Amino acid sequence: MNNWPTKKLLIAGIPGMGKTRIGNHLQDRYEFVHVDMEAKGNIQKIVQNHQTFVGDLLSDNKDIVLTWGFIPNNQQIEIISYLGDKGFELIWFDGDRDAARREFIKRDSQFGTEY
Repeated sequence: MNNWPTKKLLIAGIPGMGKTRIGNHLQDRYEFVHVDMEAKGNIQKIVQNHQTFVGDLLSDNKDIVLTWGFIPNNQQIEIISYLGDKGFELIWFDGDRDAARREFIKRDSQFGTEY
């Protein structure tokens, strides 16, 4: 084991910009633990108790990358601030917002959500 501090990244941004792809790459190539916040009920888990959710992630002392297309409301901004307090570096992915909206609608229509 090396003596380097663990890396903690939060990659956020608009849909379709490659957040999950980068998270998967960091996991596959650099052995990060990748937590896709939009999978496996992770958003509900972190909203219910962000201290426990983050504490569980940090307990393994491994490099972590969270990918999350979060909605900037007060509750989620509080969670993002907490992640920052715990040493997560926020990286924001931005791009063509009209194309991202189309992709978001297309992706969510597969699950029966309408906008």
